[in-house]
Amino acid sequence: MFKMVFGVLLIGLVLFVGACNSGESETNTVLQEENLQEDTAYLEVTVNNLRMRAEPNLTSETKMMLPEAVKVQYWQEHSESKTQISLRGQPISDYWYRVKYGNETGWVFGGALKDVEKKDAFDQLIIPGQRVGPVNANDSEQSIINRLGGDLVDRGEFAIGEGESVIATYVFPSTEKELILLWDQADFKRLREVRIRKSGSPWKLASGLGIGSSLKDVVVANGGPFSLSGFEWDYAGTTLNWQRGTLSDKLNLIFEPPQKIHKSLIGDHNISSDEPHMAKANPKVKVVRVLF
Repeated sequence: MFKMVFGVLLIGLVLFVGACNSGESETNTVLQEENLQEDTAYLEVTVNNLRMRAEPNLTSETKMMLPEAVKVQYWQEHSESKTQISLRGQPISDYWYRVKYGNETGWVFGGALKDVEKKDAFDQLIIPGQRVGPVNANDSEQSIINRLGGDLVDRGEFAIGEGESVIATYVFPSTEKELILLWDQADFKRLREVRIRKSGSPWKLASGLGIGSSLKDVVVANGGPFSLSGFEWDYAGTTLNWQRGTLSDKLNLIFEPPQKIHKSLIGDHNISSDEPHMAKANPKVKVVRVLF
């Protein structure tokens, strides 16, 4: 009898401890997600085609190749031991760091990374529907001010077409990095879209698309043709349908009118990017709209 009671108590104790541990794990996960942005540091890649690997060693699977000068997110996690690798003819011994670029997370060799100053701490990556650099889909204006500081955030009028304007939030105002944030409501709590329009803007998709990309560049990134509107009217040169390509419906591009416009490219109608006159004109992107 004693053995039976003891066994039941022991099983109950195991279940109780397991339940407590499970609850603690879920709580920790939530806390980590809430503090993710505060704990995140950024590092810059100093060599071209740096391998991001699945595990912190030289024989692990390559998940992607990182171009030089991109910035990756880092959460102070590195390998237990150092590895020696030759970079640019010099032997370097360093840890492997767990980092994130775009939607991929993996391990990269620390000898090919450098610290980034606080003012340049955020990467310049566009992930449609998710974020543009330091601006995230679930941000309010206040959370962006808390993250970047009030001197990098301002408000101002923004013309949305047909004679209408709204009050927008300007991040990095009056610089090449300027982002224009448009909101669902006047309380600045629910982000609707981010617009990018400055010449020389550094914000890019993982494919490299951004301000100044050509029609042909966009076709390549999309994996095929897409449709856009004609030129010389209020919504001229705007992408309409990616036609089952790889680019996201949360991405909208507006093209600069070519210097010489064939009459077939003028007006409020849909045109395919592979239409001969459009393909020959090969206009360039002048505005990037990231939707949320």
